[in-house]
Amino acid sequence: MTKIDLHQVDAFTTQLFGGNPAGVVTNADSLNKQDMQNIAREMNLSETAFVCTPSSGDATLKLRFFTRSGDEVPFCGHATVGALAQLAKLNLFNLGQAGTQAVRVETGIGVLDMEVANSDDTQIIFTAPPVTLEPYNLQGREFAEKLGIPVSYTHLRAHETKANL
Repeated sequence: MTKIDLHQVDAFTTQLFGGNPAGVVTNADSLNKQDMQNIAREMNLSETAFVCTPSSGDATLKLRFFTRSGDEVPFCGHATVGALAQLAKLNLFNLGQAGTQAVRVETGIGVLDMEVANSDDTQIIFTAPPVTLEPYNLQGREFAEKLGIPVSYTHLRAHETKANL
């Protein structure tokens, strides 16, 4: 049986139960895509990051990101911050060492240069990749199912929704 090193971390905060939560699996090499999707659904957070061995020779590690609905997304900022902070906390990839450690992270959008700075707290430093927007066409039942919303909510009329606010 495979032991999964699973954490829930809060990015962008030093306060417990603050910030933006993300799931992090620090040892995901033995997991297949279905396993990752199942774990992300179970975590029920917007994204869960999975730390893997990189396929690119010039990267230190690889991050894969899955949403609670099971979709793999190419990049997620807060899950990246959470994953690198957790790796530093566990001193994996030598990211917990004092000072600033450079790390090259393979993601679905390519290999990104990042830094983990450790002093009184841990700071993750990187330039966010460019954002691209795509049209989203799901409506009604398909939209609700994709987001895990009860389908019955899609039948509310606009005035009923306003009245219930």
